Amino acid sequence: MVCFWTTVCLPSSPVDGGLFLKADDLNRGAFEARGCKTHGKMPYFSVPPEALNSWRDMEPWATGAVAAAQRAKKPKKRKSAAKKR
Repeated sequence: MVCFWTTVCLPSSPVDGGLFLKADDLNRGAFEARGCKTHGKMPYFSVPPEALNSWRDMEPWATGAVAAAQRAKKPKKRKSAAKKR
């Protein structure tokens, strides 16, 4: 499997499926309502077939996946300054 920016996953072989987009609690319902399948236990869902017709059809799905990836980012830990004695 190849993942780009933790938003899009492409299975390593066509047999595995197709294009999978990241989902979270905010956009998962849209994927489930369209009957999209998950990729194992990972938070990625297959794209509805009609979304592959044009960018106009794909854009809301892609935008939602990017937003899910941004929400999933963990804040960077700041290095604590070493205490001077």
